[in-house]
Amino acid sequence: MVIAALQACASHGSERGSTSAESHPRLSYSIPTVSGGPIDSSVHQGRVTVLLFVTTFDVLSQSQASRLEDFYRSHEPRINAAAVVMEPPRNWELVQSFAKVLSLSFSVGMADNQELSRQGLLAEINTVPAWLVIDADGRLSASGVGTLTIAQLDKAVKQAER
Repeated sequence: MVIAALQACASHGSERGSTSAESHPRLSYSIPTVSGGPIDSSVHQGRVTVLLFVTTFDVLSQSQASRLEDFYRSHEPRINAAAVVMEPPRNWELVQSFAKVLSLSFSVGMADNQELSRQGLLAEINTVPAWLVIDADGRLSASGVGTLTIAQLDKAVKQAER
């Protein structure tokens, strides 16, 4: 459901914007984080949310997480941001180190075994980094795969705020 929009973005670095977020259903998600609380759609409603999907071992994922951190710090509390690491739960300590080394102040969660086995909500994600921008009503506004510049992030967030 959530990731169906990513299927339209086949090439690396592609970006897709939606002309009407109202055409998308409200997204519902709850992903466990390394800090103990969830990345939860009910908490994110009311503000634009950027969800970034990464792996700890991918240099582009690390770069994009750092870029999102810079963007988030300059836009907090106006937006929410979170990263979801697409690795098995046994990598929990590695994911904690990833968040610490990159000094990520936003929530960092992990996909569970069901999602990684292509059965859950995040099953469609097979390329990292990938990203979703969700509007304040919880509807998908933009999505893509590959890296984004700060200007592209800003454009996607402004589009979601409309």
